[in-house]
Amino acid sequence: MLAREVAKHGISTLILQSPLNICFIPPVNAKDVIDSMSPTFSRFILGGHSLGSQFCCKFAHNLSGKTELAGVVLFGAFVTPRNNLSQLRGGDGSLPVAMVNASRDQLVLSHIKSAHNNSEETWIEKSREYLPEGACVKWMKDGNHFGYTDVTFGVKQGYPYVDNASLISRELQQRETALIIAKVATWSPANPLPRGP
Repeated sequence: MLAREVAKHGISTLILQSPLNICFIPPVNAKDVIDSMSPTFSRFILGGHSLGSQFCCKFAHNLSGKTELAGVVLFGAFVTPRNNLSQLRGGDGSLPVAMVNASRDQLVLSHIKSAHNNSEETWIEKSREYLPEGACVKWMKDGNHFGYTDVTFGVKQGYPYVDNASLISRELQQRETALIIAKVATWSPANPLPRGP
């Protein structure tokens, strides 16, 4: 589980529970969760996978400029003008943001081809327009959409859960993603994020 990999870096992980594991049924307010965790936790990195990344962006906008917001990590995700994070700021005026995708992620690849008619490389560069300067955009070779999760369905079983088979282990994909999350957690101007891919 990705949360366990993140915990190995000394980072506490909170996973919001919602019906059907879909973060918008009913709407979850990240600010309410953050307020309920104070003073135990004073700074948060928001993270989201797939559709959850879209809501993560919305939560991040609601918290932009607040000292509690310490970073954003999106995985199995895409950014668009609608969820543009380029102006997002933490309490000190800057904010580390990382977007991790996998080269065999059929859901993201389908979006790239249908919405942007681009190659993966072109899309990575295009994505930077919607991310803060210095954001990390990681393209994980041979991983897939469900490799970030413990979900076992999804590989070539039909829409909406179509995904390519991963050529790397789930454990490796989650370990690499946890490393990026740890880099966001330890970010400082003197310790910038890797740019990727």
